Amino acid sequence: MKTILKKITLFLCLSLFISNLNLVAQIFVEDIIDVPDTAIAGIPLPLTGTVIPENATFQNIEWTIFDAGTTGATITGNTLHTDAEGTVIITAKIVESMTGDGFTKNFVIEVVESVGINDLEFINIKIYPSPTSGELRIESGELRVSNVEMLDVFGRKVLSSVSLSSPESVIDVSHLQAGIYFVRISSDIGQVVKKVVKQ
Repeated sequence: MKTILKKITLFLCLSLFISNLNLVAQIFVEDIIDVPDTAIAGIPLPLTGTVIPENATFQNIEWTIFDAGTTGATITGNTLHTDAEGTVIITAKIVESMTGDGFTKNFVIEVVESVGINDLEFINIKIYPSPTSGELRIESGELRVSNVEMLDVFGRKVLSSVSLSSPESVIDVSHLQAGIYFVRISSDIGQVVKKVVKQ
C-alpha cells in the first residue's frame, strides 16, 4: 500500500512539475502587426497578421467584427466581406490558455468604393498595360489627381503617395511580386479603385 501511495505521490509531483515547466516555457503574444488597413467594398478581403514575437507559443488568430459601421461588414473564417464604404473595426484574438485568456487587439479598416457608372470623369482614367511586368501608365486627362496608391489583395499598401505631375504618368512597379493589385486614385472630386495584374 505504501509503495502505491509513493508512486501516486511521485506521479502527482512530476505532473505538477511538468505543468509548471509548460507555463514557464510558454511564449506569450506581445503584438499583432501587418493587418490590412484598406478594403474595397464588395471584394472579399483575406484577414492576415504577423504575430510578435514570431516564436510565440500560440499563433492562431480569431477574427470578429467589433463595429461594422456603415459597411455591412461580416467575417467568414478569415475573410472580411463588406457591402459599402465606411470604417469597420475588427478584433483579432489569440487564445493562449485553456481558460480562454489571451491577446486581443482592435484594427481599423477603411472600406472604399470602386468606380460606379455615374463617375464619368473617373471612367476616363486609363491604367495600362494590365497585365504589366514593369511600368504602369496612368492617363488622367483633365482630372487633377492628388494621390495614387497601390494595394495588394490583402488591402496592404505596397506603393503610396505617388502624385501625378502630368495628365500622363508612368509608375515603376517592377519591384512588386506577380499578382493582382488595386490602384486607388484620389482627386478633388473623390476616389476610384481599379484592378491591375502584375506579371
